[in-house]
Amino acid sequence: MNSIIARARVLVASDPKKTTVFAALLVVLLGLGARRALDAGPSSASANDDDAARSPIDRLVDPSALDDLGFKGPIIRAPAPGPIERDLFQPNPSVFPNPTQTEESEPVRPKSDPEPAETHSGPSASDRDEIERRIRKEAESIRLKSVMTGPQPVAMLEIVSGGRRTTAMARAGGEVEGFSVVEIQKGSVVLEKQGVRVVLTR
Repeated sequence: MNSIIARARVLVASDPKKTTVFAALLVVLLGLGARRALDAGPSSASANDDDAARSPIDRLVDPSALDDLGFKGPIIRAPAPGPIERDLFQPNPSVFPNPTQTEESEPVRPKSDPEPAETHSGPSASDRDEIERRIRKEAESIRLKSVMTGPQPVAMLEIVSGGRRTTAMARAGGEVEGFSVVEIQKGSVVLEKQGVRVVLTR
């Protein structure tokens, strides 16, 4: 015992700050223990008996707490719901009946007879030349300024329209001024419109 007291004196002398903190914690611990001992008296036991006699709802919602909150209405006690009798993930046939099969209806007929295939042969050669000439004329308003290569190359295009110049960034699969961007390579971009391909170069 004397050796323990001697060690405690050495520790107190060596670090007074730690000793002060330790003493404060010891006082708090003793105070909490005394409070616990005083609260565990007979009044606490009778409170526990009252809790056992009250219903689970009353234990959750204390009526005196409702009075403190200003609740004026009556407390309605409802029975706890019982176990669920049916599978919640299966629709109830009395509420959602299975759809009945109806007779197969006749196929819908078109309002007008389709025209023979010969009339859909497409534009004539002169029409195709006119379309290609018009599309190439439209493509003259788009100029390739630069290409940034990489896994997804990006082309910087300059669009001249009505004396105004705008810059647009384009990726393969995108669209610029009605043209689809088909391919972007180093120094060139392939655009397509109505089946006509135009290659832009720097």
